[in-house]
Amino acid sequence: MKFPFVAVVLALFLVAGGLVAFKVRWMNYPVLPPAETPLWVVKAEIGFDTGTGPVTLRLAVPPKLQPGLQVTDQVTLLPGYSCQEQLSASDNRQIVWSGRDTVPQRRQLVYRAIVSPRTETVLTTPVRPATPTRLGGLTGEAADRLLQEWREASADDLTQARQLFEDVYEEWPGNLDLQRMAEGLAAVGGPLRSTLAATLTVRLLRQAGWPARSVHGLLLQQDWYDAAPQCWVEIWLREGWQRIGLEADPDGGTKALVLWYDDDDMLTSDGVGNLERIVSVSRLPERSSRPVGDFPGPVPGSLRAGLEHLVDTVSSFSLPPRTQAVYRILLTVPLGALLVIFFRNLIGLQTFGIFMPVLIALAFRETRLLWGIALFLLVITGGVLARFGLMRFKLLMVPRLGAILTLVVLMMFGISLATQKFEMIGGLAVALFPMVVVTMTIERMSIIWEEHGMRRALRQVADSLFCAIMVYLLITNLLVEHLVFFFPELLLVCLALTLLAGRYAGYRLLEIARFKELAKDIGDVEFHS
Repeated sequence: MKFPFVAVVLALFLVAGGLVAFKVRWMNYPVLPPAETPLWVVKAEIGFDTGTGPVTLRLAVPPKLQPGLQVTDQVTLLPGYSCQEQLSASDNRQIVWSGRDTVPQRRQLVYRAIVSPRTETVLTTPVRPATPTRLGGLTGEAADRLLQEWREASADDLTQARQLFEDVYEEWPGNLDLQRMAEGLAAVGGPLRSTLAATLTVRLLRQAGWPARSVHGLLLQQDWYDAAPQCWVEIWLREGWQRIGLEADPDGGTKALVLWYDDDDMLTSDGVGNLERIVSVSRLPERSSRPVGDFPGPVPGSLRAGLEHLVDTVSSFSLPPRTQAVYRILLTVPLGALLVIFFRNLIGLQTFGIFMPVLIALAFRETRLLWGIALFLLVITGGVLARFGLMRFKLLMVPRLGAILTLVVLMMFGISLATQKFEMIGGLAVALFPMVVVTMTIERMSIIWEEHGMRRALRQVADSLFCAIMVYLLITNLLVEHLVFFFPELLLVCLALTLLAGRYAGYRLLEIARFKELAKDIGDVEFHS
């Protein structure tokens, strides 16, 4: 290695190490992610067009005290409009904005709340007791038949309620009584606004004489952009509201933030147009408990403040929350590329380029691993068969790639339709696969199949899929995501290792066994000579 190359590599290591040490020692950045996430940020961004008339916006906001959670702070932003907090007709907490613009314009409303944990996991004081009401007519008869079957097969009250929710969820498509109930409720009470299974379960529980209500909220499990509210059921048992249809966390509570109860809407408005709503959930990062700015020795206050400001300015947390969520993923991509380089240049695996395994691994983040592997193999298999079918037309390369791309999109669309029909929600994520990369993979696999045989082509597919799985496991690791987001300068180390791998020209690990016999023969020739 020449001196400039060694100097560049060493400089990258030193700069990265120095920045990390400075952040950890004097800026109190945590090296390890916290065992649990104590704080969450829930943000609603609402865009709308106004005219010259009066405007009113009503947004359902979380109750301040909830099972296992509490809203510790909230901020609203809509300049020029009055804001007040009130209860809806269903006793749900909501914030109402009202005002008028002199000229039509596009406005944006922002609501932001900080959510923290609390020790009580059961809400003993009800927000509004759900008074049991009985249904009459054909709807009531259908409900009574369902309740009779259900009582005969259940044990205690809570187990009965949970079993009822599961039965309604699973049997709804083919159960005539449930269909009759849904039709009757829609005819009597207007369009069903909550999830069908939760609504039917609440009606059945009330028919049986138990106070029950449907609940709409957000699951606090990971960062979500454009999060969709979930729905579950609460029943009044054992002097408190018990949740049904929601998995409990290991601590006994549920990381689920309640937004509103029963059949209210999250957002209603008067006098606006083109209403758009985006709700995001993100974890609020914490630093260590040691005070910031613990500089050794006599450091002037102005210099200390300047250094802190400089580091915080170029940190990931100076970006907007939406952009932070993007870079939590993007900053792990170079590590995935480095892992592919390691498998190709040092181990000797044969992959379809370096970008294909990384991009497929990014798709696996959204589809989850097992669904992602199944969908990837299904699309690749269908694409290769279609490619062989196009061979008889003797197309030029560019039109052939266009035809394959079209067929890939149609296959993905067909898979989404089929999985939706059979309620296999995971199959809908096939749309997240990079279409162009999949198309080029199909083309290259077909060419290798023609020139080198089926075994060589299948091996490269297997190697590429293996690399994609390894990259997925790397970039979804919480420690890795934490380190590259808090210390993006670690990518300089990644760059240095990539440069070192680029200068390696020796045997790959898999080539040792491949050339073992040749080396033995050469050794025998040298010995006899």
